[in-house]
Amino acid sequence: MDKALVLAYWLEEDQKKESFTSLDLKDAFIPAREPVPANPGDVVAKLDGAGKVMKADKVGKSQSYRLTRTGIDQVQSWLNPPKEGEVRPK
Repeated sequence: MDKALVLAYWLEEDQKKESFTSLDLKDAFIPAREPVPANPGDVVAKLDGAGKVMKADKVGKSQSYRLTRTGIDQVQSWLNPPKEGEVRPK
């Protein structure tokens, strides 16, 4: 799920997608050179259940998702870990 969360962040921040579908997320694994999950919809559902993504407007028949502030903060904490002695609010 951590890789999927990072790839969702990449879709929104780097690729400038306002929202993404489970198929978008599945397709993001390929350029990341990571194994594609067998059921990307299940991965997105788990991220939704964990409060890392939330449902957005549907695109056609496909449900779209957006990162929540919790998901964004999680990825940013991995990308920018605190420096030694630095205390960050939780």
